[in-house]
Amino acid sequence: MIDVLGLFSGLLGLGDGAPMSNLSGRLGPWITALLALSLLCSAAAPGQSGRRKSNQNSSSASEPNRDAGANQNQTQRKAPPSREVSSEHEPVYRLREVDKPPIILKKPNPRYTEQARRHAVSGRVILSAVFSSGGRLIDFRVVAGLRDGLTESAMDAAYAIRFEPAQKDGQPVSVRLNVEYNFNVY
Repeated sequence: MIDVLGLFSGLLGLGDGAPMSNLSGRLGPWITALLALSLLCSAAAPGQSGRRKSNQNSSSASEPNRDAGANQNQTQRKAPPSREVSSEHEPVYRLREVDKPPIILKKPNPRYTEQARRHAVSGRVILSAVFSSGGRLIDFRVVAGLRDGLTESAMDAAYAIRFEPAQKDGQPVSVRLNVEYNFNVY
């Protein structure tokens, strides 16, 4: 432990046994208050580093219980991920979570645009869409697209897909799946 009074007295040349009143006259009242506070703190808890030990039963408003924070983090890790909600405000399931996947009844082919034909564009368009419980494709996201209007053409064709909705516990539910269209120049 550092002898704060001796340190200040030595720095100011007051000698080892200088009275406190002599010290306050030289430093001013605010330094004296700080010095007295540090002396009280060091005298009140000898050998302590100044940190409070956290008690599991008590916590203060200024210092939250660390164990509670750790338990909260563990609780958050155990919680299931938040489920996507479709634009129709219903939960969207993953394919492995449903009892019966959607059944495609009609999947029209996309139109190959003239501009893409002139530039000999070929490749694959991948769209992620929600196969809603109402039997429509909604909430499109382009995973991989092509230029010259082919992505838009694929989206138009995907809107025309007809299907029976997926089922979970005998009820129709929404599920997000990828829809792929290949474009080849012959």
